[in-house]
Amino acid sequence: MHLIEGQAQKAYADSALFSHVSVAKERADLFAEIQITEDGNKGLAGISGFISGFTMGIIPGYAHATLTSQTVFRNNAGEEIGTIKKSESISFWIQLFLVAAMPFRDEPKVVVRDVYYDLNRATLAEARSKGYF
Repeated sequence: MHLIEGQAQKAYADSALFSHVSVAKERADLFAEIQITEDGNKGLAGISGFISGFTMGIIPGYAHATLTSQTVFRNNAGEEIGTIKKSESISFWIQLFLVAAMPFRDEPKVVVRDVYYDLNRATLAEARSKGYF
């Protein structure tokens, strides 16, 4: 959860649209309630991951997930201003023999962190264009 909160706080602070950004409940003119859901490894991707794990990575596996961010913006009275929903898909291959290529690729954790950040930045851009703040 700290990864998600950290990337949301960073994206909102980096936007320079707000005088103060906090994940704590404080008095504010604008609140953003962010809900992140992950839907992944269904169908062939789930079977592929199982087979790869069962063979200890000899047979390659494929993992796929869709991250969805739903943000509800509220004013200081708690009234809803608007809702924005964004989603992004991530996928990667898993195999023992891909270890040799790992030093040349981004770590999956870094990629997921960047996706969380980008979802929040895209949400802010759309909220601003719709006049939510």
